Amino acid sequence: MQATDIIHRGIVGAKAVSSVSKPCFIKDGGGLLHIIKEHVVYLLSDDHICKLYIKGKRTPIVLSLPFKNLTGKLCDVLTTIRRGTAVNLHYATTIKGGVMKLAWDCGEAELAYSEEGYKNILSAIDLLE
Repeated sequence: MQATDIIHRGIVGAKAVSSVSKPCFIKDGGGLLHIIKEHVVYLLSDDHICKLYIKGKRTPIVLSLPFKNLTGKLCDVLTTIRRGTAVNLHYATTIKGGVMKLAWDCGEAELAYSEEGYKNILSAIDLLE
């Protein structure tokens, strides 16, 4: 047994692997596209098509996956603000009068939120009063 054998076993141990978050990939044609969850700005659903807006990309990634499945996989970064709309609140600049404004390096967006969505927003943020 060599010293490197001990090191490799320690790194591959179940506890070490389970504590590291898994990378996120999206099917893109015949391959897989890596995305960083924290770079997801917002997700819009239009019938059976979802558009995923990501920091650093000018155009959205168009996916034929159910909105519910995507928000489930991205629930640690996205908050649903109305039916078919989920946002990463780290990109929100203002929340007022039923409209949330988002800004990121490649653009800006204004998205309406519902009353239920406003409750979701309040439960997902720290509000200093």
